[in-house]
Parts: sequence; structure tokens; C-alpha cells
Amino acid sequence: MIPERRLVGGMLPAVPEITAIVEQVRAKYPKLKDIPIGEGDVEELLISDVDVDWEAIRKDVEGLVRDAVDLIPEHFMTMYQALKRSEDEPREVQGREDIPLDIRETYVKSYRFMLALFGPWEKTLDDYFKIVVERVIEFLMTNKSREIPEGWLALVSESSMMGSRCVIAMAGPLADPKEVAAKFRRKCTEVFGRDRARVSNEGVNTIEYLTLKLTGTKLKDLADAYMQRHAGAYPPDPMSSAYRAARRKVEDMLKMRIWRLQETIRRMAAE
Repeated sequence: MIPERRLVGGMLPAVPEITAIVEQVRAKYPKLKDIPIGEGDVEELLISDVDVDWEAIRKDVEGLVRDAVDLIPEHFMTMYQALKRSEDEPREVQGREDIPLDIRETYVKSYRFMLALFGPWEKTLDDYFKIVVERVIEFLMTNKSREIPEGWLALVSESSMMGSRCVIAMAGPLADPKEVAAKFRRKCTEVFGRDRARVSNEGVNTIEYLTLKLTGTKLKDLADAYMQRHAGAYPPDPMSSAYRAARRKVEDMLKMRIWRLQETIRRMAAE
């Protein structure tokens, strides 16, 4: 996604909100006009004769970026502010005794679920504001704009859902789906390990038999049901010795498959 990041990064100063910030800062600090366009870099500028209070500029830029509401979609900013407040309950229900308890609990649980789900976005948006500030200051210093960070086009991160660890992936229209998928797989390995429990095709085909066993169905009856579904592979006469011998083998097979599936489920629950 390097070309896309360079494209968006190069166009960043042309974003109306960023352009307005740059113009405001340049109007407040006229000496910025003394910086040659397209010449030098940050290090050269800092040792040059251009006398500019960069600390004051940074504070101004930080305030202007935070106040530029259109730099972030409104729903993201609402969630970001909620994450920053770190409130255990949404403000709509705080101090409200007129809301029925069941409705209140459902609303609070949904609120906490959303906070947990979007938790990674708090740091992402903190980083976003910080990087925008850095890019604006760098543009004021050098009149150049670098590529945007990788996370601006796609995000793969660890989160939690219903108390369990999870990995989430989000991608914008300029993201490369193959790159995002590769990062998602790597993150899953990092979070859950390489030897994590997986349900095989055998396990999927055994779910019904495990359910029947847990509800009290005898293993002999499970074997009969299995053999009926695969009638062509077993003797047709249930009263014959050949059928009974085959059923014992099916019982042993189902017993082992059910055990393996239960072990897989236990591992998944532990993870």
C-alpha cells in the first residue's frame, strides 16, 4: 500500500481543514513566510537563521487540529470522547431512576460491549491526532508532505469481545485486501498462537453425535444411526453377526471422535 500512502500523504496539505490550519498559523507567525519553498529538511531548518517559536506553533497546531471536527467522522469522535471519559455507564442513564432495570442493564451492557470493541481506536485516534500535528508542523517547516502511516488505510489489532480476546480488521477503500488478510493471519498467530484449537471437518460431522450423546442417547443407538446413513458400507441385516461386529467398530470410532471433539471444545473454551 506504499503508493496509496504516498498519494494520500502528498495530498494531505490540500485537505480543506488542513489548509485552513496552515493558513491560520502562517498568518499568526509571519516569519514562516521566510522559509524557502521545497528547500532543505527539518534538521537544516532548525539550525538556520529563521527565528520561529516552534513550541508555540506546536501548541497552536494541536489546538486547531483538535478543534477541526471534520477531520474525523462524527460517530468516531463521539466514541473517542466516550473512551476518553472512561465512564462505566452511558451518560443517558446516569442518575436516571425512571428507566426500568432490565432496559437499563441491556443498555449498559451494549455500551460496555461497544467500548470494549472500539477500545483499540482510542490509541489509534490519539496517534492520528499526533501524526496530523507532526505532518502540519513538518509542512510548515519544509513545505513538503510525507506518506501517511500504514494504519490510516487499514487496521488490524487485538481487542476483546464478551470477555474474550479477539482480533479485528478494518480496511478502507484504498487498502490492499491481500495485505490486510496477511496481517490479519499474522496477528491471529501472535494473539492465539500457532497451536490453537481448530475444529476439523471430522469434528463438524461429529457435532450431532456429541449432542445426542449429551442428551442421553446410547452409543449403540448412535452407531446404528451412523450405519444407516452409510448403509452401503455396512452389512444390511442388523441381526447378523457381521453387522454386530461392524457396529462395535463404529462405536469405538464414534467414541474416539466424540472424545477428540470434546477435547477441542475444552481447548477453545480455555483459550
